[in-house]
Amino acid sequence: PWPVRFSIVIPLHRDSGAFRICLERCLALDHEDYEILVVSDRPVPLPDDRRVIPVETGRDDDSSPAEKRDLALER
Repeated sequence: PWPVRFSIVIPLHRDSGAFRICLERCLALDHEDYEILVVSDRPVPLPDDRRVIPVETGRDDDSSPAEKRDLALER
C-alpha cells in the first residue's frame, strides 16, 4: 500500500506548556506526509516547519473547540 496523508487539528485556546509538548510530539511522528493545523482565535508563535499551518478564526471572543475543528475541516 501507499502512505496516507492526514491532518492533525489542534484547537488552541491559548499558548501553554501542554500545547508545546503536544506540538513537539506531533512533529516527532514517524510518518512522511501530514500537516498540523493549529486553530486559534489569536496569533500564536509557531515553529518554522512546513507541516505546521496556522489557522486563525478571526474572532475577538473565544470560539469553541468544535467551531475551530469545523473551520479546519473547511480548509
